[in-house]
Amino acid sequence: MSEEKHDKRLYSYKQALSQPYWIQKINDDYSLQSPIKFSRIVYTITIFSLLFLPSEKFLVFLPLGLRLTLSGLIAWIFSETLTNLTIDGKTFIFYLWDYLKFYFQYGMRHDTIYLNKGIVYKRPQTIQKQKETHELSK
Repeated sequence: MSEEKHDKRLYSYKQALSQPYWIQKINDDYSLQSPIKFSRIVYTITIFSLLFLPSEKFLVFLPLGLRLTLSGLIAWIFSETLTNLTIDGKTFIFYLWDYLKFYFQYGMRHDTIYLNKGIVYKRPQTIQKQKETHELSK
């Protein structure tokens, strides 16, 4: 009989591969005091771009420094929320991608098809009732 180790721990590849990337060292001369998730940096840049570019047209009465500061602060706060958000065991961006893919594949055709237990069925035509007229009422 083969000998089994009772203290052998199972290695979870899913858990190991789902760990976020952390950035602390910028270059040889400069490093951050504490590491930051790479996804937070990406979310911050994306949200900052989405906030700052429209503010150039709509908030022209505010000084440039204030617009930069407000956009950066809002982007930094929202990026923390989005980085830690998991829906159905997926990160926000993957959940959003899957949802949009599902919506464009099936959701937009809700009046012609329907899903039941993962199987796609064609929706039957609706039956139109015709108004019956009696010969006596003519």
